Amino acid sequence: MDFQPSLITVGVNVLLGTQRWERRFKEAAQHHGGKCVGLAIGVRAVDVVERELDISDNTSALEVKLGTKKCLGDAFKSLLGLQKRQVEYVNPRNDVILVTLGTDAIELHLTPTKIMEVANVFEKSDEDLFPVIRRLKLNAGSP
Repeated sequence: MDFQPSLITVGVNVLLGTQRWERRFKEAAQHHGGKCVGLAIGVRAVDVVERELDISDNTSALEVKLGTKKCLGDAFKSLLGLQKRQVEYVNPRNDVILVTLGTDAIELHLTPTKIMEVANVFEKSDEDLFPVIRRLKLNAGSP
């Protein structure tokens, strides 16, 4: 029988996640120069990447390719301490984020619907924001 968390456990996890995201959003906004929906989505994307890839203290080898607004890149730079050269904007408006660490990678596709309020970003599940979250294994030397 699969373990199913109780509604109380799920509720507590959502609350703690929301508090963490809001705290990190404020931190990122200081570096970004303001608060916006793109930055909030970037905070959530960083959270997914941290969970899916074993980044730990290895951010110097991290590369981020974004087909999104620069606001998302600012979240990666400020929260993970990435250098400008580690964040590249490619194929604008394709709404794909590709993060690589050596031969490990994660690809996130943003939801095609418009989210107009920052608070909405923190209320949505990962699956609502990123309908595709895909782990990839790259060959050595692959982009």
